[in-house]
Amino acid sequence: MGTILTLLLVVASGAGVWEGERATVARAAPLAQAAPGPLVKQAFDLLMDRFVTPPSSQTLLAGGWEGGARFVQERASATSPGAPTFSGDRAKDWEGFQGAYPGLVTVLAGAGEQVELDRAIVGGMAASLVSSHTKLRPPEVVITPQAQERYAGVGIRVTPSLTVAEVFPGSPAEAAGVRLADQVVAVDGAPVAGLTPQQLGERVRGPVGSTASITVQRAGAFVEFTIARAEVNVDWASSRVLDDQIGYLRIRVFASPNELALLDQAVARLSGAHVRALVIDVRGVPGGQSPAQVASRFIQDADLMILTNRENKQRLVRTSGGFWGQSVPIVVLVDSQSESAAELLAAFLREHRVADIIGTPTVGAVENGVNFSLSDGSQLLIATESIKTAGGTVLEKNPLQPDIVAELDPALLVQGKDSQLEAALAHLRGKLGR
Repeated sequence: MGTILTLLLVVASGAGVWEGERATVARAAPLAQAAPGPLVKQAFDLLMDRFVTPPSSQTLLAGGWEGGARFVQERASATSPGAPTFSGDRAKDWEGFQGAYPGLVTVLAGAGEQVELDRAIVGGMAASLVSSHTKLRPPEVVITPQAQERYAGVGIRVTPSLTVAEVFPGSPAEAAGVRLADQVVAVDGAPVAGLTPQQLGERVRGPVGSTASITVQRAGAFVEFTIARAEVNVDWASSRVLDDQIGYLRIRVFASPNELALLDQAVARLSGAHVRALVIDVRGVPGGQSPAQVASRFIQDADLMILTNRENKQRLVRTSGGFWGQSVPIVVLVDSQSESAAELLAAFLREHRVADIIGTPTVGAVENGVNFSLSDGSQLLIATESIKTAGGTVLEKNPLQPDIVAELDPALLVQGKDSQLEAALAHLRGKLGR
């Protein structure tokens, strides 16, 4: 499997070091109108029983009520009923929540579907745990293998400011004339200001062959493109040799451990070219499943990370072989969208004195998450293990700080120049005495 499906961004599941495990929760029969839908109880039980740090029912249900109350206020423009009192007794708290729930439905009064209210409640419960790998994905953003066959995008990568940082070769966006440094301002006529790159990706995704209207700002003018969505196949790992025999390895997502042949081919090309230095680019990478295996190509025979579950049982992850056998200076390029596995790779290489890190601070989202399917087609991602590097570095809520800060300069991007990559190359040339 040498390719990945590119949506708007290079999207994996976007949230997990290893998310290959899936657990299916049986669908329950619909309940009465004034009772929470089955997904609320499913999510409550899953969070109580699987989250890495056993939560309080008081915390979860208070967060759920807040999420539901906010939804009702936004939809019905009315004040929601006061929250019930929770004590931390699981059974009594759930009973109290059920008893108060009809008040939310009454205030909503047709201003929204009850399933939307229930999803807002589940989202509130997940948010109350303040965990990067605990969140609700509604059905429209769940990316299953089946959905990947039907949904696609246009083939661009954007920065947090929604500036186009990359247009993929052979993509619909390239054919339409989208350029580097274009500022995306609207999709299908709806403004996108304030959206994250992932949210923008969700706006752009759609069935293959359908069209997306994308408006960009370019040199003070607005340009609108009507682009037919298509599957854009881009290698998740690729390499090339730059000037001064500096290798460049681009990782777009961390593939599953059984798909590492593409990485080995990319690394082999660099070894065969006898590169004298190496840039590993993980900018914009949302995570994936194989940080330890990727790191093993550049670190030999070492401890990498420790994972701890809710019973406080730990497991040590070491390198797994496949070392490329080179001793050259390495730079890892990161940015404010590098998260999860991308952050771990950079941390591993720096901790073992293999690489320097250049770019901007990362996300700080490093946990091991598992996806659970809910009765309405949603997925609930739950952090089931915490992670720290073998050296004790905790990255969850602690963005990785680069050794050298380098911002992406939009003015240079218009000229086709990548200021962060240039900073990495300058650093390596200095090490090579160039």
